[in-house]
Amino acid sequence: MLRSRFKLLLLLCGIVTKSWATFPDLNSMLQAYRQTAQVTDSPLYPLILALDDLNSEPDLQAAALLTLIPVADGSLKSASDGAMRQMLSVIGDRLIRLPPPDKASEPDEGVASGDELPSPLDHGVWLQILGDDIHQKLRSAVPGYHGQVLGAIVGRDFLFPHRMIGFAAGYIHSKVISYGPSGSFLDIKRFQGTLYGRYELERCPYYSIFALTIANLQYDNNRKILVPPGASGHFVFENIAQSDFSAWEPSVYLETGYTWKCGNFSAIPKAMLTYSRLDIGAYNENDAFALDLNVKYQDMNTFTLGVGAKLEYQNTFDKALVVPEMHAYVFHDFVNNSQFATANFFSGGYEFLSQGAEPALNSIEVGAGLAVHSYKDILVTMQYDYAARTDYYRNCAFIKVRYEWA
Repeated sequence: MLRSRFKLLLLLCGIVTKSWATFPDLNSMLQAYRQTAQVTDSPLYPLILALDDLNSEPDLQAAALLTLIPVADGSLKSASDGAMRQMLSVIGDRLIRLPPPDKASEPDEGVASGDELPSPLDHGVWLQILGDDIHQKLRSAVPGYHGQVLGAIVGRDFLFPHRMIGFAAGYIHSKVISYGPSGSFLDIKRFQGTLYGRYELERCPYYSIFALTIANLQYDNNRKILVPPGASGHFVFENIAQSDFSAWEPSVYLETGYTWKCGNFSAIPKAMLTYSRLDIGAYNENDAFALDLNVKYQDMNTFTLGVGAKLEYQNTFDKALVVPEMHAYVFHDFVNNSQFATANFFSGGYEFLSQGAEPALNSIEVGAGLAVHSYKDILVTMQYDYAARTDYYRNCAFIKVRYEWA
């Protein structure tokens, strides 16, 4: 009698889309679901038989299971991290290079006698074009991905003695292709706004920078489902589950450093602190019929400390001031969230988890740049960066054009 009541409870749980329990992975969920009375009438029953058909080929079976779960390769956050780092790199570089208005009219140490720099400038606008190329390798049996990022950021700021404040807005577009067995595709559109500022001590070369950013991310995901024919050859699943969902990412960035000068050479040791939270909305898939999923990703946090230094050398010419620079930083993430989702099939079954590998705690970033100042009102900056952690690397480049006026 007790066993009959338990089976009835399982039957009632299978009717609704959410289950009474959450299983650690899809395979264990299907194994439990196949023991219930209603399984033979379920739209998922052909899928269970198709996976059984692959029992003699465990590699194919494991690959098929990967195409049936939400993506958990870290790309939702990592693509966002790359764009955010580019954003902060743009703002930090601009703020460091921009002289305060009470010093803008003073001849620089490297300018030849008789040359004059412009009168104090207290307004500025700038445009930044940036791009990333991201590679995540296989990590802890979770397939990686290749991401390409292209974006533009514009900024407007106001200068005061020893401080400045400004606002920047940007659009970042990312395309991510999974290295998994089906090659699923993710399109990300990121819209962001940032309030930033800088403060310098009047009689000491210390500075501080802050940046408060809010970003909205729009995801368009095409999850390719592929369950190949097994021993009997009767069951084949090949479809695309489409979904659109969004996320919000607020973040706080703080930087402090010291500028040490010796003639035309400058060394700037600095420390950087970043906190961000990616809040991803729940969503439902379409177009895959019985294999559509209801998905809810867990929010992802980062709390990163970075330290390093930038080295610059000032070269003065008749028409321009040219400043090459190189920099290197080390970062440590104290939170280190992996991508984690809870899902269930729209057609039945129970909830199951899809969890990615934890990213490495430590990462590095090295790069070089070149800034050309016209002495009057134009500043052009070009920069390349290479960022890496275990099983992951990113190539980044940007060009920035700034116009200043009084």
